[in-house]
Amino acid sequence: LSAVESIVIRNETTGAVIKLNYAPKSDDTVFVDIKNRRVFSSVSGNLINNLSADTFLGDFVLVRGINHLTVDVGDVTSDFTMDCRYNNLYAEAVIV
Repeated sequence: LSAVESIVIRNETTGAVIKLNYAPKSDDTVFVDIKNRRVFSSVSGNLINNLSADTFLGDFVLVRGINHLTVDVGDVTSDFTMDCRYNNLYAEAVIV
């Protein structure tokens, strides 16, 4: 597939990559929900089957400190933004 037909999200800090074989449409929002193992588009719906064969959502983690994330959408010329939201997946308890 050419670069035009894919979205590549890369954590430059860890080397983890998510590749989605999908070209965003006009006014499209693509969501990659790692925790819930969902990938979907506001225009095209479920995109989980568009993940590349070498993409494993569980491998895409953020490490302590600064993580440098990049996104590549090939030759798409419209404006795009990337928003990353992080939630701790642990609970802390003190036993007295």
